[in-house]
Amino acid sequence: MVPSPFVIDTLIDGERDTTLGRPLLLAVSDSLVVFFDYSDFRLTAVSPSGRTLWRLGRRGQGPGEWGNPTALVATASGGVLVNDGANSRLVHVDARGRVLQAERQDVPLQRLGRMPDGRMVAFGGARGRPSAALLTSDLRGSRPIPWRHWPDSVAGAASQLRVASGASGVVAVSIFTGRLMPLRSALSLDFGLEGVESRPFPMPVPVIDNLGAEVSTVREGTRSAVRDAAIVGSRLFVLPNPDSAAGRVVDIYDMPSLTYRGSVRLPVELNVLAGGRSWLAATSNDPYPVVVRLQWTDAAMQRSLATPR
Repeated sequence: MVPSPFVIDTLIDGERDTTLGRPLLLAVSDSLVVFFDYSDFRLTAVSPSGRTLWRLGRRGQGPGEWGNPTALVATASGGVLVNDGANSRLVHVDARGRVLQAERQDVPLQRLGRMPDGRMVAFGGARGRPSAALLTSDLRGSRPIPWRHWPDSVAGAASQLRVASGASGVVAVSIFTGRLMPLRSALSLDFGLEGVESRPFPMPVPVIDNLGAEVSTVREGTRSAVRDAAIVGSRLFVLPNPDSAAGRVVDIYDMPSLTYRGSVRLPVELNVLAGGRSWLAATSNDPYPVVVRLQWTDAAMQRSLATPR
């Protein structure tokens, strides 16, 4: 039995830090882990070692206040971009916790992802139809991206998406149907927008015993719920929604081919994933709220993924 490749360190421990309640949005930059906690409506930044650097905000509509954030993504400059849906605005916060910019949005947005070149892509929907757009660098304009083969079962429900973005691409995952919507790698303003293409997500059926998880079998086209997803380097990490076998499992795919590589058992149940340059951050409520860091070596990951199917 090959052990999990992950080493998990606790960054913020909700048993010791009683301010931590419902951290359900998460982003990782080169030097920060930033999360939004719905229990106190504050944005908090910690260092990779877990030291709290700054906190920002409260419930409201004014500067530095939040209505109902639905997305949080790291920017190329080291800060974060917050989509405050209830206040219909995108808020740019720098690495020191200062609000640099707040731009109102006329089109309803739900989820955000960062393109490999640093531009932002936004997913939304209105009147029962999904939408995607590439945002301008100043956040004041956008260019529509046409959808291709959007599955009818999730039409218009952008809130059902989780967006994973990294150096190897951007993927939107339907949390209800397990469908994958990758943005084509050729997406470029110089050569035209090639759109969003969906495909069935081949969700694995984990093989789990009391020693951990082996690489599992895959049922092509299985529609299985997804909790969250993140990209680190050339790998896509997916958390299945918890059922009798999942919840403590992460499924691993190659990017950009989206080839399934294997599933690994986790010692804790994770809720939200975010990818950094070489590691993952995550939140958990198992058994109380925590923010953690997942690290691994290439050798340990290769041993896990090489386990016979």
